[in-house]
Amino acid sequence: MKLILFDIDGTLVSQDGASVFEMKPEGETKFSYAIRTVFGKQIHVDMTKFNGYVDRSILWYSADSVGIKRSDFERELPRLAVEMHNYMKQSNLDVSLYHPIETARQFVDLVIDSKTIAYGILSGNVQSIGQWKLDKAGYNHMFQFGVYGEEADDRIELAKKTAIRADAFFHTTFAARDISVIGDTVHDVRCGKAIGAHTIAVMTGRHHDPTVLDAEHPDFLVDTLMDNSVLDYFGLKKV
Repeated sequence: MKLILFDIDGTLVSQDGASVFEMKPEGETKFSYAIRTVFGKQIHVDMTKFNGYVDRSILWYSADSVGIKRSDFERELPRLAVEMHNYMKQSNLDVSLYHPIETARQFVDLVIDSKTIAYGILSGNVQSIGQWKLDKAGYNHMFQFGVYGEEADDRIELAKKTAIRADAFFHTTFAARDISVIGDTVHDVRCGKAIGAHTIAVMTGRHHDPTVLDAEHPDFLVDTLMDNSVLDYFGLKKV
């Protein structure tokens, strides 16, 4: 059995409007809001400097910069995640910025219908926000398994948690060669390679330079997940 691990932003969910909302260099972000709400500390977080970072790492960088101890940070991490989620819900009441990438949704539907491929999420988002984005984009309850951004300080360490977790969840053993990491950035490719997984880089995110992704030598570099080479690898057929 194969296991597919999907990134969320730019891979399953469109970033066309959301990237402006989330990656703003000025003003309050979900991270600065959480730090202010939980610790009472004002901080400016320029999100353009944190491309590829997992949420826990950005939170810790922010907390550390205003003198918060690591032990206090770790104790309050669950609450910080809750407040980040609250920020997202409060800031996005009137307009939906999250939409499914059409070809990704088609691919996910084929994977689900196949009944022979295990699948889940490998995302730098904290779980509550990752699931919220998926629900906003119409992937409601499709992903029961996942490893998320509050569980490690970088994406490679996050990826290393997936195999044991997946073995327990799916009640089977996945060899590294049977795991595929799908994402739209170099960070997805690198974390997949770090665990010996198959890597698929897809050009549906906001990073549109194929030479940058190609330099990481993914097993596949495709415009969309409905590329015939990807479908053939997983034994899937277009409807």
